Amino acid sequence: MSREKRVKLKRRQNADTSKNDVNTWSDTSFPDVSVSEPYKNVTVDLPMAVERFLEKLPARRRKPFLKLLCLWCNGSDVDSFLEKCRDRDFLVESIVNLVEKLKSEDLAPKTISGFYIPMLKRFLKFHGLKVDWDAVKVKADIPKKFIVKIDRAPTVGELRQLIMASNERISLMIHFMAATGLRVSELLNLKVENLDFSSNPPMVRIISAKTGRMREVPLTSEVVERLRKYLGNRKSGYLFTTRDGEKIDEKNFLRDFMKLTFKLGLNQRDPSGRGWMLHPYSLRKFFKTRLEEAGVNMLVIETWMGHDLNVSGSYFRPSKRMIMEEWRKAEKALTIFQREDEDKTLENLRKIQELERELSEMKRLLNYLLARLRESHSRLGA
Repeated sequence: MSREKRVKLKRRQNADTSKNDVNTWSDTSFPDVSVSEPYKNVTVDLPMAVERFLEKLPARRRKPFLKLLCLWCNGSDVDSFLEKCRDRDFLVESIVNLVEKLKSEDLAPKTISGFYIPMLKRFLKFHGLKVDWDAVKVKADIPKKFIVKIDRAPTVGELRQLIMASNERISLMIHFMAATGLRVSELLNLKVENLDFSSNPPMVRIISAKTGRMREVPLTSEVVERLRKYLGNRKSGYLFTTRDGEKIDEKNFLRDFMKLTFKLGLNQRDPSGRGWMLHPYSLRKFFKTRLEEAGVNMLVIETWMGHDLNVSGSYFRPSKRMIMEEWRKAEKALTIFQREDEDKTLENLRKIQELERELSEMKRLLNYLLARLRESHSRLGA
């Protein structure tokens, strides 16, 4: 049985068993849930209304919700506690206390504001309870649900290291993303049929993950050369597959990429301490940064990246000639390995220019000294 079939079978079994799990929640204590000491081993008697709400939640969210319920009700009878919440002041105060309890658990701000609070809002709405959230925000310091993370685009040198240090498939995937600006999901859903080597320039056709629209992105000659060698006689199916010919799982690709950056010593934590400076999305940033540096038209860049251009994009219809002109700039910027000789030449030219400037400065200084000597000699002679 293939891995994909095993996963589908497991999901089906989980779906069947989860339907019968609802009636067991009322008997459940939570010694293993990470809550403060006073709330451990709390058993909640669930009324029918709560059980109906649990039925609407995915199985993986039911236990966290019951943790939230324990903290909110503080071990009280749920029915009587909900009745007290009809008093708006009591409801606001109970939510403020809940926020403080969640913060005392040292949970991440995103977990509090982006997971537990929305789940509580949904539960209150389910029971027809309206909350004055402005009053809650005044009394409780609800953490922001996002933390500013800082990342960066890899340099050409770092990209060469990543490509050369990995196996053929991962190497080509990294190279392909950097040269086309695809998102990870778009890359993994790409099929051989989406490639068009006969057009000028060669193109890849993608269904944008965000907008759902088809877009065409030109391919550099070095990527086309590698693709031809990688595909051989293959004419259909997913472009990048596992050894069994199945679609690659996104988590596996993310894991392999991050391991590679750690192995090469290229990665480090960002200032927030919660993210990394390099990750697969950095390849998309590399694509955009290189094109901007090359002076490619901004609307063309946004079109190739699959962004929604709103009003400005609805009227933007670049001609074939314009696309070709912009692509000539882009291909030079996105060529990774064939640029090495050109980079060395440019570096040598820069060094020559610096030496010429230094020589010119020395000539100017010598002329100044010579003039002063002549002036001094003439005074002595007089």
